[in-house]
Amino acid sequence: MTTRQAPRVSAQLTALIPLLVPASVITWALAGNRWASWGVEAMETKTPASTSFADLANITATADCIQAGTDLTVCDPYGRPYQPYVVLPARILSALGLGTDETGALGYALAALFVITVAALGLVLARSWKGSLAALIPAQLLLALAAITPPVMLAIERGQIETLTFTLAFVALVLLNARTTLPRALGAVSGVLATWTKFFAIGLFAPFISRDTFRRRANWWAIAGLIVSLGILIASWSDIQQAATASRSDLPATSKSQFGSVTLISTILTNSPIGYAPDADIAERWSTIRIIGWVVVAIGILIAVALVPRSARASLDAKPVAATLLLGSMGVLVLPYLLGASHDYRLIFLLITLTGALIWLSGSTGASRWLSGAMVLAVVVALITSASMVPMPSGFIWPKAALVIGDICLLFLICTTAGIWCRRLVTKSAHAE
Repeated sequence: MTTRQAPRVSAQLTALIPLLVPASVITWALAGNRWASWGVEAMETKTPASTSFADLANITATADCIQAGTDLTVCDPYGRPYQPYVVLPARILSALGLGTDETGALGYALAALFVITVAALGLVLARSWKGSLAALIPAQLLLALAAITPPVMLAIERGQIETLTFTLAFVALVLLNARTTLPRALGAVSGVLATWTKFFAIGLFAPFISRDTFRRRANWWAIAGLIVSLGILIASWSDIQQAATASRSDLPATSKSQFGSVTLISTILTNSPIGYAPDADIAERWSTIRIIGWVVVAIGILIAVALVPRSARASLDAKPVAATLLLGSMGVLVLPYLLGASHDYRLIFLLITLTGALIWLSGSTGASRWLSGAMVLAVVVALITSASMVPMPSGFIWPKAALVIGDICLLFLICTTAGIWCRRLVTKSAHAE
């Protein structure tokens, strides 16, 4: 079955939808500090900014400490444990003469960067779309609405530098997928910078590791970026360990504000109403709960390896942009998903996953249509049910069942993409459905 393709100019104009909708809603939220409308627990403002931008405030306060020559480990205005990742951006801000007073302006800049990146995702979606214009418009609207879900609003409210990592990872995936040398080289640089900002972003290189890696299909710029990124991780190993400890990723948690293979199990076993920490008996067996979570993921991946049809994998291989976005974004998320409990703002990378899944869905038939459609649905459910922290003004808050369903959707995404990637390691790429 063939589907008439959208006219090129009209298709690209649809990228205005994921530009204007998030821009309008995020501006409205920032103007009135309206984060509770998404169930996001806003932190107290410690800087001149109207929104807390709490994680960004840690960086700007550290920049002040650098300029003053004081101890960098006690600069966070919220008294949180020292996070080594703040030092590099703080040094850059310090060199530019920026500090706490500029927290608000920098927070708005990060929000604007996020909106521009989502618009770029919409443009990639439009340029790669294989279906009709009538089908593209709701796809762009879905991307726009996904870009204002609770995890995204949490990232904006916190002023998370992960929005910069998100942009760098997206740029890397798009450019590394190009056919010519210069874009690939720039993509490798962007990938290295993404890893430099947050170590788990090294997973973005996953699409470029397959059975064909060291054959004629090899993307040598991607391999170079991966090698340099590994070098950075090895050199920064002590800082990574300190960051993991400071983020409390190894402490008992639930899906109320975090995600991971371990929080899936702890949330299922914890009684309602769900708090930030699991029930005491679950917390006491935390090491066992983590192992159970890993076993569940391993079983899920094995099932995906066995059950994802060859026709679906061939369909995805025939759409390299979709494959790169899907596998790269989930490659970014798989490390924090397995290592412990991660804060929900990290799920902004699912917007790249959603774009890849929508591209795959367009023009697909048979098994690939069902699987890509299921992934689109899973992304949307996972985003909507995450960051369920406080009741909305109406008093509504997601019940335990919704949190568990969202966790299962994320597990499905992790296992399915990991299963597809594992098959790529042992089989030749197919390019025809």
